[in-house]
Amino acid sequence: MSIFIGIEGGEMVGKTSIVAPIYGVLKSAGYEVIKSREPGGTPEAEVIRRDIFKALRENVGAEELAIMFFKARKLHLDQVLIPHLGKNKEKNTIALIDRYASTTRVLQGAEGGVPQIRLRQMEDEYAHNFFPDLTILMYFPENIFEKTFLERKKFAEAAEPGSRSNTLWDEGDVELQLMRQRHYLNLPVFYRETGVNLNFETLDASRPIEVVTKDALGIISRIIKEKSVTGKVPPEQLVSLYEAQKRR
Repeated sequence: MSIFIGIEGGEMVGKTSIVAPIYGVLKSAGYEVIKSREPGGTPEAEVIRRDIFKALRENVGAEELAIMFFKARKLHLDQVLIPHLGKNKEKNTIALIDRYASTTRVLQGAEGGVPQIRLRQMEDEYAHNFFPDLTILMYFPENIFEKTFLERKKFAEAAEPGSRSNTLWDEGDVELQLMRQRHYLNLPVFYRETGVNLNFETLDASRPIEVVTKDALGIISRIIKEKSVTGKVPPEQLVSLYEAQKRR
């Protein structure tokens, strides 16, 4: 049985930063794993990704943006995720995705005003009701949210100037970013209210990236064991493998 893992959360929490090392550990441990991102993940979907950011600058409505996201998502599913995981998730494989449909539930739904039930219809129409087996929600504790967010943003801009695809979502002020985080943490409720029960785990992303990655691996190792996905290294040893790799 395969495992579909989504990494979600607001801006600057470090989603992309943990996907790469987790992928590396799983790969070195002998698991059949891929990593990808949304919107994008295929050449055609990457074109839609650029169109989405252009449409965002042009103040296109939230429902139209949601449809664009789902069109890109369908390409990603049909060309990458389903072939790797199996239509019924019957393969012995893992997929790590930086953002998935939960982001649409937040940005175009809770924030943009598209009813959650309408987004549920899009999940059925475009995404084959293909949901993650595990979604890790990364967040900053509210008592240090502003400080942590601004520090991370300053660091990202200094470390890789011009490398981020700055969108209006990136540019929102701290108050908006905090409200967005609350929407992300409310995702289990959004899904339940539309008849979908998904597996969410929260992860304090304010800590050093190595600690966050280790904790994420601990969460992932449990579902690997639960789903009986096999590699050369048993799931119980994945955190130790990561720690050993960091010491080299």
